[in-house]
Amino acid sequence: MGMDLNHENATNKLSTTKASARKTVWDSSTHMIFVELCLEEVKIGNRPASHFNKVGWTNLANNLKTRTGKDYTKLQLKNHWDSMKRDWKLYDHLMRIESGLGWDPVKKTINATSEWWDEKIQVHLQRKKRRAHFGDSQIKNFLLKRRKMKFIREKRQELVLDAMKLVTLHGIVH
Repeated sequence: MGMDLNHENATNKLSTTKASARKTVWDSSTHMIFVELCLEEVKIGNRPASHFNKVGWTNLANNLKTRTGKDYTKLQLKNHWDSMKRDWKLYDHLMRIESGLGWDPVKKTINATSEWWDEKIQVHLQRKKRRAHFGDSQIKNFLLKRRKMKFIREKRQELVLDAMKLVTLHGIVH
């Protein structure tokens, strides 16, 4: 039988074992307790920036162990925190930017038309094909070059506008 990473026998030394390569599975009850504990740590000031401080991570691990009987490493807690942040950012983007979407509170899913889903799947497949064809590093280089060229164009436009202002101010152009 495989090792259950949520079981109380999971230890803080897990990160040095082969089992650490497995993804930790968070059941909904443990997830909700984690969220509650995170809110408590935020309220008492143990998240001074985008992540918790050492005291906050320690409190989360200890309180989660107390409430669920499960041991989690700081890395497992941080990975879950980061995953929740990514999910929130996606949800927030979809709800604010995308049109025609709603939220089904019963199913806890996004409501969208079949056409919307088809379009998103198609975009995803096209991106996947480009990555397979070019490779991630080539895409990054391409995007960096585009960004640099855009910056150069904008700077050139600013210089031209500044030169036109100077010429106008000094009365060279009538």
